[in-house]
Amino acid sequence: MIQGLKAFVARHWPVLHFRTIIFGTLLFVAALPGVGAIFLRVYENALVRRTEAELVAQSAALAASAAAMWPGPRAVVPPIKPVYVDNPTEIDLSTSPVLPERPAPLSSSAPTDAAAVAVANKLAPAIAETKLTTLASILVLDRHGIILEGQERGGSLAALPEVRQALVGRPTTVFRQNGAYRQVYPFEWVSRASNLRLHHARPIWIDGKVERANDSYGGWAASAASSGKAFYIDLNEIVAGRYEQMGPQRVGKEFFLVDSVHTSPAGARVNAESVVAGIKQLKNCPLAAFLR
Repeated sequence: MIQGLKAFVARHWPVLHFRTIIFGTLLFVAALPGVGAIFLRVYENALVRRTEAELVAQSAALAASAAAMWPGPRAVVPPIKPVYVDNPTEIDLSTSPVLPERPAPLSSSAPTDAAAVAVANKLAPAIAETKLTTLASILVLDRHGIILEGQERGGSLAALPEVRQALVGRPTTVFRQNGAYRQVYPFEWVSRASNLRLHHARPIWIDGKVERANDSYGGWAASAASSGKAFYIDLNEIVAGRYEQMGPQRVGKEFFLVDSVHTSPAGARVNAESVVAGIKQLKNCPLAAFLR
């Protein structure tokens, strides 16, 4: 069988000239750096995604711990069979945008959330141990995006896109430039991730509740409507109730794709349906007769 295979190859394999062998060898050697660079890019992207997965795991554990420590009465949740959801990584070196280095926190005159401060103080030892073990930088923010611990305590990061997404219930990971990076080796420019840092922001959900704005613009609108004897739709309460029914994952992934204020078309539809529902609930409102 082997002799027959050799005879077949001898009949069909062309006779290679010495120059052809030399050219093929040089071509193979010349292609090695390019092949190695492609392999490095693929391997580096896998490392970045693994790093993101580790950040997600750390933040999920800390967020769950914070939710369990949150002061105040807790809702009684009936035992249910857990549903495991595989959340794929979002970061990709070839497609994900790279944001500038994280700016310094903005000064804020808003008071910090007392409950969040209490939980941050309780979590401080666990956060410190996690930092020492993973070498990750960890910050705890309140519902207004104000830092609750560390040297930057009292500063606001609410303007950052990843924080805005987290404040509406959507965990988000972004690339940012590493301002402390200094090139050490000559060929570090080959690596796309050497001067980058991963930033992951994750919300803390307490019993799946959405924060109301009754002590800010929601309350102000109600007060203004009462003073002017105008019809008032508590759109804040209606939309928050809809969001709670849908759950944080769906709300974050479907409704807030750009920032924490402007919704997607699907979110706009929910808002419009909520307005219609609010008009129908008004007493003696003539507009309700024109709605189905």
